[in-house]
Amino acid sequence: MFKRIVKLAVPALPLLGMVVISLAAMIGDVMGLHQPCEENGIVEWCQFVALTVSGCALICAACIRRDLTAGLLLAGVFFLDMAIREQDALFDQVVHGFWVVPVGVLTLSALFVAFKRRDTILAGLEAMVKAPDSALLMLGVFTILGFSRVIGYKKFWKTLAEGTGAADGSWHSFKRFTEESVELFGYMMVLVWTVEFFCYLRRNAGTDHGA
Repeated sequence: MFKRIVKLAVPALPLLGMVVISLAAMIGDVMGLHQPCEENGIVEWCQFVALTVSGCALICAACIRRDLTAGLLLAGVFFLDMAIREQDALFDQVVHGFWVVPVGVLTLSALFVAFKRRDTILAGLEAMVKAPDSALLMLGVFTILGFSRVIGYKKFWKTLAEGTGAADGSWHSFKRFTEESVELFGYMMVLVWTVEFFCYLRRNAGTDHGA
């Protein structure tokens, strides 16, 4: 009975770890650093690490599966570009807006490689959609690009603040904390899926891919 419970629980461990890390980062920012997920806080660095690992995992997968190279490479670079954008304050120390330089170089390089292997673009993207638990990836991407943008809408928070009598500007902190926390959950979902996807391709390498 115990072994059966453990067997059922093991697949949920990565998601449980995702929740624990996200909550720990949020608590660390608020209770430890006494700031609502500001620049260079724990939450933002967790976002950066999650995106970087996700991007690198997909790029490594692109190297393993030559029949999926372009699609996986473009997806991986997309997440790496997002990681760089998350650390725009760090790049601004060089010159304001400098983050566009590494993003531009990375993106153009990926597009060049993808063009040479353009016959594998759709195959790579299709493999991601059809992979096990791809719904987790879709949910993560939607959380990042959709839900977090809606929940971070300024007019929404301003109207809420006015309705509750808190129109003194303090709502900015609550808005940022909520938006960044939701984004972190999205990034963590993507991280869990990309690592599992990479392991899935490693296990199936040599069984169903072309030259």
